[in-house]
Amino acid sequence: MQVVESGKLKIIPDYHTVTWYKWLRNSKDWCISRQLWWGHRIPAYFVQIQGQPKAEFRDNNYWVTGRSYEEALSKAAIKFNVHPDVISLSQDEDVLDTRFSSGIFPFSTMGGPDNTPNLQAYYPGNLLETGHPLLLGAPHGHDGTIPTREAYLQRGTSDHRKCLLLMSIIGEEISCITNECEMCCFDSHGTEYQMQLCLN
Repeated sequence: MQVVESGKLKIIPDYHTVTWYKWLRNSKDWCISRQLWWGHRIPAYFVQIQGQPKAEFRDNNYWVTGRSYEEALSKAAIKFNVHPDVISLSQDEDVLDTRFSSGIFPFSTMGGPDNTPNLQAYYPGNLLETGHPLLLGAPHGHDGTIPTREAYLQRGTSDHRKCLLLMSIIGEEISCITNECEMCCFDSHGTEYQMQLCLN
């Protein structure tokens, strides 16, 4: 919030700042994982130890995180006070939400995480065009640098009523798994609200 309040980050059009503040002031827990076959795998590993009863997958005590398999294995050996040879790790099959993938874009395209000449020259950027949910996943650099000086936030795919549809649409036909679909809409001041659409 401070980067917008201080003017370090300018949001265009400015009515999106209402949504920006609303989301940051009222942030709630949200599921960061997605069940997709593509994306950045969640760096969490389930621990099984030879000679011990098999742990329940949902038992949080048997999970470790690591930037690599080797780091997770080392953490598990320390946590359970056993030799790494008796540990078997299974990485979580889920992937991170797209906000995280979008957030690493400037680093992955310019040679990060190393401080490359391209990263020095082009980061932070001048303008980022994105949807406002993705901007929330934009990372700060190692030194607290914000990823861009200006963010042009577009509304995304919308129908003739200016409602952002959170589903697949073809013209007026809406395809959903159930008979209820949630729509994220904006009023004339850019204020966001949720709307349920019932198809009968």
